[in-house]
Amino acid sequence: MKIRSLIFKCSIYWALQKPAPDRVPLSGDDRLRKRDYSTVRLRTKPDNLVFIAYETNRSGVSGLLFPGNDAD
Repeated sequence: MKIRSLIFKCSIYWALQKPAPDRVPLSGDDRLRKRDYSTVRLRTKPDNLVFIAYETNRSGVSGLLFPGNDAD
């Protein structure tokens, strides 16, 4: 296994240990302190697609694929 692939897989695994909730709390000091999570966004260069990973499984990574925009 190539070192780049190993680092990539480990990064996704560790980021998904604290997944982001479906609804992000935006108000209240107590809620703001509990916002300790991460997301995994993968982007393709030619098509500018964005993949948001939700979980890892035996076949790879599961998530949602969106058309990206050129703004970010």
